[in-house]
Amino acid sequence: MKLSYTRTGLETGKRIIFLHGYMENSSMWNEILPAFSEYDCICIDLYGHGKSPIQKNLITESLTFHAEELLKLIHTFGKKETFLVGHSLGGYVALELLSLAPDLFEKIILFHSHPWEDSPEKKIDRERVAKFVQTKKSFFISEAIPMLFKAENRSKPYVNDYIQMANGMSSAGIAWSAIAMKNRSNYLNLFVHYPSKITVIQGEFDALIPIDKMRECCEKLNIQLIEIENVAHMSHVEAPQEATEALKKILSTVSLIE
Repeated sequence: MKLSYTRTGLETGKRIIFLHGYMENSSMWNEILPAFSEYDCICIDLYGHGKSPIQKNLITESLTFHAEELLKLIHTFGKKETFLVGHSLGGYVALELLSLAPDLFEKIILFHSHPWEDSPEKKIDRERVAKFVQTKKSFFISEAIPMLFKAENRSKPYVNDYIQMANGMSSAGIAWSAIAMKNRSNYLNLFVHYPSKITVIQGEFDALIPIDKMRECCEKLNIQLIEIENVAHMSHVEAPQEATEALKKILSTVSLIE
């Protein structure tokens, strides 16, 4: 198996690795990538997504395994200051990478993602999804994807673009990722140990991540939180300018410190 990726910008610039979310692929970053042309931007397709194949008999249903495979790829790019941006599922994988190689990453940016493990009810739901998509993949996707957007945005053309993106995945890839997320750890200890390395970008109306819970967590643990108003889980398309400005603010702050 081989992880697919695209590389844009300046290879001599600071490196940003972008990890997409569940049922997405690396093309999700296309809207904002032009704003980072001075960086070495690497957008990776996670296993089972985009052009990264999945063979269930060869890999375990584990985000830790996934992160270990990603580390092998990242090391091939050479040692360089690296920022890691992970959307949703990509954020979980980013935290796994931080736990495996904390010295490798200058900053982890959780882009509409969080550190908590699934509740018992959510774990049961993940198992149901893994079974359901074997026979009703398109129906599941048509129901799940619109819920990632703010209600008033669900009829916009870009929602259908993400439905088509998800339909390009295999049922096996969707199911494997669901179970891998179910099996993931609680990453709150990383918030405790590496508060200066982690920043959260959160949508005001994100139905998957309660904003009040995130505010309380970040305030308590001294984690930088940037809230984007009037969006849900997909600010990179719901408010691309604001999402881009949030990312650039984080990167420029780190650069100024240096």
